[in-house]
Amino acid sequence: MITFNGEFLGIHMDDIQFSRKISEEVMNLDDAILGVSVIGDTGKVLSSFSRETLGNRFELDRYKYNANYGTWAKIILTLVEQASASTFGPANAVITLHKGSILMLIPIRSRQIMIGLVLMRSANQEYVISRVLDLLEEESDRNEFEIHGT
Repeated sequence: MITFNGEFLGIHMDDIQFSRKISEEVMNLDDAILGVSVIGDTGKVLSSFSRETLGNRFELDRYKYNANYGTWAKIILTLVEQASASTFGPANAVITLHKGSILMLIPIRSRQIMIGLVLMRSANQEYVISRVLDLLEEESDRNEFEIHGT
């Protein structure tokens, strides 16, 4: 676990390295992905990457919105799951459509993280979700191979 100035943060270094690696790899999956964040199950943003075009397309004020969006992502996912889980089962993604973009939140329960994406409006949502899940499955298989050395 990591401490910062004596404060317990509850994050393993492996989690931070993993989240940075995954963020970079997700950004390379498709040109329609403008931004990606890996968010811990507590709402803490573990890593975040974006293309330069994201800032050019939208007026982003990083100081106004710093990292609170991870908390909002957690709240939104919790609300969706509370409202629909008993009827439809757990949510595989939460998607909102906006004038110039798509925002997508993909919970990865096995890793206790969420992947937040900003996509171009023309993006194929199902394709992006399947690519992200395939990438995480490959990463999991790779880690399993490294641990057991087979």
